[in-house]
Amino acid sequence: KIGAGNNSLPRIQWAYGTLGPWLFGQYNSAWADPLLFAPDIGDQNQVGPLQTVNIRRPQIRYTYLMGSGLSLSGSLESMNTGAQFCTATATSTCIGTAGLAAAAIGSAGSDNTDVTAGGLVNLPSFNTGIAWDQPWGHVMGRVGVGRSEIRNATATPILGGTSPSNNITQWHWAVEGGVMVNTWGQDQVRGLVNYSHGLATYNSDAPSGVVDMIINGQTGQVSSLNELELTGSYIHRFNPNWRMTGAFGIGFFNKPNSAAGFGNCANNVSVSACVAGGANAAQLAGLEKRHIFSALALTYSPVPGMVDIKTELDYYDRKVQAAGTGASAWAQSVSVAFYW
Repeated sequence: KIGAGNNSLPRIQWAYGTLGPWLFGQYNSAWADPLLFAPDIGDQNQVGPLQTVNIRRPQIRYTYLMGSGLSLSGSLESMNTGAQFCTATATSTCIGTAGLAAAAIGSAGSDNTDVTAGGLVNLPSFNTGIAWDQPWGHVMGRVGVGRSEIRNATATPILGGTSPSNNITQWHWAVEGGVMVNTWGQDQVRGLVNYSHGLATYNSDAPSGVVDMIINGQTGQVSSLNELELTGSYIHRFNPNWRMTGAFGIGFFNKPNSAAGFGNCANNVSVSACVAGGANAAQLAGLEKRHIFSALALTYSPVPGMVDIKTELDYYDRKVQAAGTGASAWAQSVSVAFYW
C-alpha cells in the first residue's frame, strides 16, 4: 500500500519484478538512495531522506550500467499531490468557513476522485539521475518533475468566483545530490542536499508528505511550497561489535506568496471579523518555516550482521511562519533487530 507508514498494520511493502535493466512494480522510489541513509537511525522523521510516507512507489524504472562504476537510471513513478488552502469567503481576508476549522487552512490530498475537493494525478512523476561508485565511496545526483493537480467538485470554490469547478494544475520539480565517503577504518560520512520546488512526492518533510502548493481562495493566488533540505551523518565503528551513528538535518520552507492574503490573523469565532493576532495567528501557524532533526544512536552487535541491540536519542525543533513560533521535543528508543 502506498504511503503506509504504520508498522503495526500488515501490508505489502514491495511487489516488483525485474527483467534485465528494467524494474516493474512497487519498490522504493529511485529518488531514495539507500547508501545515503544514516545507518542505525530508526526514526522516520529525518529531514532529507524519503521516509515511509512516500518512499514506496509503483513504478517503471530503467538502469543503464556505463562501466567504471557509473550508472544512469530513469523512473516513471506514481505521484502524490496535494495542497493547503483557505477557501473563498465573503470577507476581505481569507478566514475559515464552515468546512474548515476557524481561521485555519484546510488540506486536500491525492484521493483519485472528482467527488470532493482532492487531488487527481493524471500523469506519473519522472526522475532521472547518475551515480558513481568507487572504493572511496559513492556520489549521486537526480532531478525530478511532476504535475500537481487539485480537482474540486464541491459547492465551495477553492479559488474565488462563483464556479465550484476550480481545477488547479501546476508543474513542479525537485533536485538532489549526495555523497558518501569512507574515511578511516570502517568509518563513513554522508551528506545529502535536496531542493523541492513544490514537488512533495520527492520530499517527505512537506506537511503530510503530500503538500505541493498553498492556495488563497480569496485572492486566487496559488504558490508552490518550496523547501531546501540539508542533512549529514557520521558512523564510527569502535570494533566489529560496537558502533555509534550521529545525524543532523535541517529544512527551510519558503513563505508562499499566497499566504500574504491570510493577513496573519485569526477568526475570533464570536464575531465575523478577522481579529489581528487572535488565536495565535492560526493561519500562518499552519505554514511551516524550519525543521531541525538530530539523532545519536549507539549499537551493539553481539552477532555482527545478524543481531543488533540499539539505543537512540532524537531531538526535533519545528518553527512555523506565525512569528517564528513552534515547538521542540526529545524522543528516546531502545530496539533489538534480527537479520536473516
